[in-house]
Amino acid sequence: LHVIFWKIYIELTKELFIWPFIQPVDRITTHEYYTLIRDPIDMTVIKARLKSETFYITPLIFRADLMRMAENALQFNSRVSIYFHAALNLKNSLEEKLTQIIWPEEQYDEEDEDSED
Repeated sequence: LHVIFWKIYIELTKELFIWPFIQPVDRITTHEYYTLIRDPIDMTVIKARLKSETFYITPLIFRADLMRMAENALQFNSRVSIYFHAALNLKNSLEEKLTQIIWPEEQYDEEDEDSED
């Protein structure tokens, strides 16, 4: 699983729209972000969690962190801001990338269902 997670992470770092998510939101210039957003996340957090090899034990947890990164930006930023549009691009890209992958658990679940017949 972690090979797949790393592949997605690396692909995302190459996207033009990822720049607002590479580092945490600046606490000094954007202090209100941390008042409004209860569970901030950025690519540095995701990378650290990937490196641990113990945090992302399912695709759902990995997907949740990535989507939360986009959702936080959509919630905080104005619809006309470059950050909002970057978050929309991120969300659309994630939905496309994550639905194209055949996850090992899904294959396992299908085999289990077949054997129960």
